[in-house]
Amino acid sequence: MSRRGEAPVVAVLAGLLALSLPACSAGDDPGAGRGPDIILISLDTVRADRLSCYGNPAETTPFLDRTAALGVRFEHAYSSAPHTAPSHMSLFTGLDPMAHGIPNKPAGRGELRMVNPGVPTLPEVLSANGYHTLGITDRGQLSPAMGFGRGFDETYFKYSKFDEKLDAFGDLVAEVPDDGAPLFVFFHSYECHAPYLPPLAVMRRFCDMEYRGEFRTRYDSLRRSPTGFLTTQAGRFLERFPGMGDEDLAWLQSLYDANLSFADSQVAELWRRWAELRDADNTVLMVVSDHGEGFGEHGFLGHPARLERELLRVPLIVRGPGVGVGVVDEPVPTSGLLATVLELIGIDAPSHAEPSFVDALRDPSRAPAPRALHQQLVGIPGDRRSDAVAVGGVRLLRRPGPEDVLFDFPGDPLEQSPLEAGEARLEPLREAISERRRVGMEFRDRFPAELADPDETDRADELEALGYIEGADER
Repeated sequence: MSRRGEAPVVAVLAGLLALSLPACSAGDDPGAGRGPDIILISLDTVRADRLSCYGNPAETTPFLDRTAALGVRFEHAYSSAPHTAPSHMSLFTGLDPMAHGIPNKPAGRGELRMVNPGVPTLPEVLSANGYHTLGITDRGQLSPAMGFGRGFDETYFKYSKFDEKLDAFGDLVAEVPDDGAPLFVFFHSYECHAPYLPPLAVMRRFCDMEYRGEFRTRYDSLRRSPTGFLTTQAGRFLERFPGMGDEDLAWLQSLYDANLSFADSQVAELWRRWAELRDADNTVLMVVSDHGEGFGEHGFLGHPARLERELLRVPLIVRGPGVGVGVVDEPVPTSGLLATVLELIGIDAPSHAEPSFVDALRDPSRAPAPRALHQQLVGIPGDRRSDAVAVGGVRLLRRPGPEDVLFDFPGDPLEQSPLEAGEARLEPLREAISERRRVGMEFRDRFPAELADPDETDRADELEALGYIEGADER
């Protein structure tokens, strides 16, 4: 664990950030007018349709289902990118990947980038407004050197199993000063990331135990392996193999479901421990993911550098004080969470941030105003630029080269049936993408990402453990 030596200065140019007074500031009576605690849980690599509350007939997520029933579930939440670093930085800053300039960093390729110090992150804004702040993650693509550690009073950024992070979570929360100030916790886990290695008892509940194909062989070979061995094997877990068929893909999905179910049980344990230490009734609990996962719908497994919807539609579930009860059907971007969280607790969001959807969070019957949803691939090896925009009931997917494809949105969730479209229909969508890129590049020119000094000798091992190996795709 690491402790912040002194509160960081939120270095922001005039007009970027107008901080309002915190709910409990220095000089207030402890506990008087205290704002809610906030837990933001990011479960890496979770596609929405694998949760039972999003339609999976298998009961994968009983705790998250109950949480959704007590709060608001966003039926169509979309991340900004199919990769961990850019998606999370968009969540932390309210910016598109083009604007904040932080791509994934595969081991052994290029230089590490750090978000510009003039761009405030969610924990920095909350800290400046009187919140204690804790950050707990496996690190990897959420390296402190990229800016993900900024604004936290204390952190546990270490590649470890979920139960180890739960212990760190409990220890850090228990050590927070009892001064009446609210607490913000960011908790991130790669538990659902490949390789899918749920406990055998959980696997039996979801998987056909008679299956003896390649994916079962891979599971068995890795299940009891030490982390050092996983660092050389995990990236190969989702490799296609000769003769792979529907039976193999179905079993792989059931293994993923088992892994998701195990993660759900761990989140339930996190909430149980939280309730022993803090006031659960005065806590906003938010659960989200950074991106989804492909299971052959478009010929790939995992989450390569693509923008198909199975890689971008993620769960978003929120409960707590000030939060309504119901389902929001209008699509929303997870990059709007920064402004939404801040406005929910009465803090002004940075002027550059994606607008909030706090009205729908407070009252799900008040659908947020329709907005264009953008996703971007930028700064990745090979410069394979792609963009997508969804607006007006359609979604345009721009791939490298001349091919643009139009889909019904959200009526064709797996994008299996391209729509016929003439230039008159496509051109406004292309212009929307070009304008979004222009605005993003102008912001990036004003606040460019900087070269980072990682100074983390174990960073390459962490990335390899998650499959980010030399020559691999952008899983």
